[in-house]
Amino acid sequence: MSDPTGTSDDPAPDDLGDPIEELALLDDEPAPGFLGRLLGRLRRRELGAQLTAFGWSGLAEVVIEFIRMVASLFETRPRDQGGSD
Repeated sequence: MSDPTGTSDDPAPDDLGDPIEELALLDDEPAPGFLGRLLGRLRRRELGAQLTAFGWSGLAEVVIEFIRMVASLFETRPRDQGGSD
């Protein structure tokens, strides 16, 4: 449980502590094309998220427009009192 007074002994979230020495010894380069594959996957996920958001917002707009159309059928409009022209 977090301490609301801020006097907790837990380190701050941005204080990650000392670096891990074993990881500094690793000097492996990623395979050729790794970065390209990674960026491609990220772009596909982003595109999917954008298309999904667009689909839902488009559906909401269609439903709202349909409701407005149905509501306009029941609006009272003033009658034209002019004679025959």
